[in-house]
Amino acid sequence: MNTEPDGFLGAVLAAEGIKGMKILINGPGGCRSRTQILLKELIHEYSKEDPKCCSSKYFSRQSKLPCTYLNSNDMIMGSADKISDGLSSINSVSDSDTIMVDTLGASVQVTDNMNAIRRAHAEDKTITASRCVSSMSIYKGFDDTITRIVEHLCKAEEKHKIPQTVNILGYNISDSCWEYGRKEIAKMLESIGISVTAFIGCGCTKEELKRSTSSELNILIHPEFSMKTAEYYSANFDIPYMIPSFGSPIGYPSICSFIQEISSRFGTDPTTALESIMSEKSDVDRILMNSEKMLGGFRGCGCSITGIPSDVLPIIRWMHDHLSIVPEYVKILGEDESPMTEHLMKFLQEIDCMDALDADPSEKYELIFTDGMSAEIIKRNDGTSSCVQTRIPYSFGTSLVNRSLIGTYGCRYILDEIINSRGMFYCGQPTMVDFR
Repeated sequence: MNTEPDGFLGAVLAAEGIKGMKILINGPGGCRSRTQILLKELIHEYSKEDPKCCSSKYFSRQSKLPCTYLNSNDMIMGSADKISDGLSSINSVSDSDTIMVDTLGASVQVTDNMNAIRRAHAEDKTITASRCVSSMSIYKGFDDTITRIVEHLCKAEEKHKIPQTVNILGYNISDSCWEYGRKEIAKMLESIGISVTAFIGCGCTKEELKRSTSSELNILIHPEFSMKTAEYYSANFDIPYMIPSFGSPIGYPSICSFIQEISSRFGTDPTTALESIMSEKSDVDRILMNSEKMLGGFRGCGCSITGIPSDVLPIIRWMHDHLSIVPEYVKILGEDESPMTEHLMKFLQEIDCMDALDADPSEKYELIFTDGMSAEIIKRNDGTSSCVQTRIPYSFGTSLVNRSLIGTYGCRYILDEIINSRGMFYCGQPTMVDFR
């Protein structure tokens, strides 16, 4: 049974990741309410309700995710009238562009969506997600929808490229504490003289998205979420893209590689940035040396990890090469969408851990990288394993501290979780000490 999030959620994440866009869900109300709950957990800052939304029944007194509220009759007769009326209604109270997304039930109806949009006189302000978005993975759904938004908002006109500017693709609001992660990425790039024009689909504005066509390079933090978008930029705006060879900048090896590759691409000097990273690593190492009894219990142990290749690769490389933790179970998500799968397979072969791809997930592992809900279940059933939450859904409803996996602060967070989430008591008595 497939329990992974689908392309419908990916489309919603894409729309909600751009300020000034709204999404119209063409489907039953339950699809709206469950998605709203998840969005509230992912977007931590409060945005007050727009009182004008009370004027439209499709908003149902809430500013996010207006919905057509399809019922059994609509499933038989079609939803064209509700689409047309819904677009007219929400456009009368909001001047934002609208992305219309069909739920799985609505997608099987024989409904002429484009005709319904024309009847609402909303052609210029409405983007339609793919009719089969619910059958896509969350990665393809996000990528396809972002591409449609870029196609709608960004015009293929000649623009002067601004030197040493980049766009960040693939990083999105489903990443743990993405608000902090954005700052970490921007800080890393600023340290080598590179500025970010737009975090596309990750809290950017429509104006930033329009300016993104002037950047020199697109950097794909998660290519699983952004290959189609990157290829669209390359074909229409002559902006090349780069996929970091070590994956997303998680863990010190990947962070250093990330800095070096981008510096090489732009011809800037990474020395100061790398020295700063090594200085931070030394600070952390001194703390770890004081916690060697707790951290040492993991050395030589096996870990379990589930995730997309661009996250799995940097994590297991860091764990294996620096902490002597061996990947014993690896479940790859989004492998069909990822050019990083080949790099991950190569690394597993190098460390003789290809068997991890066929391992038993029910076995006990000392360290587990997984989603938040699975982590909570494991902790309750077996409190002796350390669990690090690396993907949605997360168990924390809000976050006042940085739980991003990205950058040097992400290294501190992951190490802190490894050491402190293990439900074991340490007496603190000295061992193996010469008492002469």
